[in-house]
Amino acid sequence: MNRINVACLAGFLMVLLSNNVPGADRHVRADLVAADGSGVIGVVEVTQMPNGGATVNVTAGHLPGNSTYTAYAYETGDCSGPQDAVGTFQIDPHGRGEMHARITGDLEDLGSIAVRIGESEDRTVVACASLR
Repeated sequence: MNRINVACLAGFLMVLLSNNVPGADRHVRADLVAADGSGVIGVVEVTQMPNGGATVNVTAGHLPGNSTYTAYAYETGDCSGPQDAVGTFQIDPHGRGEMHARITGDLEDLGSIAVRIGESEDRTVVACASLR
């Protein structure tokens, strides 16, 4: 009986400690919040890669069909300040679109992701997702 208890305890500790390994994959999911009454809905998911960099996935809806949008990354949590383009994506005829990209920056350096109309950084922000 003691061997079983020791084995169970050892297994429990391995699982517990494996979730706290420095550099282990981390994942953040944040809702897109519509800006200025745009009505945009969606979600942003960012996953830290074990060897550096991160993947960024944006799923957005309630956008004008057959249009182009770009996701931008910010260090701040409110989609303000300096920004870096993450990726451009097309909206289907039903108003939905997805963007999947890998970036060189790490999750800990990202504060928010914005969705902007078109491909220019001076275009209107239609939604923002705070990652903090």
